Amino acid sequence: MKHHPPDSLLGPRVGLLLLLAFLLVPMSDPRVVGDARAQQSPSAKVYRIGFLSQGQPPKALIEALQQGLRERGYAEGQNLVWVFRSTDGSLDQLPRFAEELVSSKVDLILARASSGAMAAKRATTSIPIVFFAVYDPVEIGIVPSLSRPGGNVTGVAVTASDMAAKRVQLVKDLVPALKALRGIDGVLHADTPLFVTHRARLVNAVAESRLPAIYPARLYVEAGGLVSYGPNLAAVWKAAAPYVDKILKGSKAWRSSCRAANDVRVDDQQQDGQSHGPDNSAIVRDASGSDL
Repeated sequence: MKHHPPDSLLGPRVGLLLLLAFLLVPMSDPRVVGDARAQQSPSAKVYRIGFLSQGQPPKALIEALQQGLRERGYAEGQNLVWVFRSTDGSLDQLPRFAEELVSSKVDLILARASSGAMAAKRATTSIPIVFFAVYDPVEIGIVPSLSRPGGNVTGVAVTASDMAAKRVQLVKDLVPALKALRGIDGVLHADTPLFVTHRARLVNAVAESRLPAIYPARLYVEAGGLVSYGPNLAAVWKAAAPYVDKILKGSKAWRSSCRAANDVRVDDQQQDGQSHGPDNSAIVRDASGSDL
């Protein structure tokens, strides 16, 4: 007849066996486990975003775009790699840079302004393109309509229908004696990446001519310009982030419509609260006091 150990001895033996089994199992580093899970998760994929620009993009605007992406869970060094291509302000290199982005197999292309959007559109019909800071993209042929852009292109448009008239009125309010804005009595500046890249030189050249000028964005006022009226560019750049998010998540909703940026702002040296560049008050005095 087989004898069983007393119950008083069974408990310690079972406990000892469980302890030995636990010690013999290799301990897992929680960080390794986390990394493994992250690698298995779709959200852990590293995305490659191409950025195409005529001219070096201003740091503040790049930061606005990156902030919009961070708010949606995309950060450089974690799940995002930037592939930047920007010229010195000229147009000549844009087609080649667009083709380089296509060859590098980016997941999408962010195209700055109409020049970048046109170059990207010519380079690919398959990779999604998100344009931003493009004035009237329908009129220049980037998309057939804002409500139904179609194809592989969408983004954030700037409607400029009444901006020029408003800028003229602002300069006339500033300098009532002004008669003409044709580059003789006063200057209106178009918003192009080339001008943005060389804005400091441009502002200084206009100041040396002692002509009042109105600029299309706050960046020029920060460089010493007298006054600006135009879209809130930081908001425009940041508004591209939702399109990027939808594309990377595989949603088809990004094809449904383009966004029109309606947020405009007026900035001048007094609002800026700092003294930049030339003495604009002297320019205003000269223009007001001259026989125009």
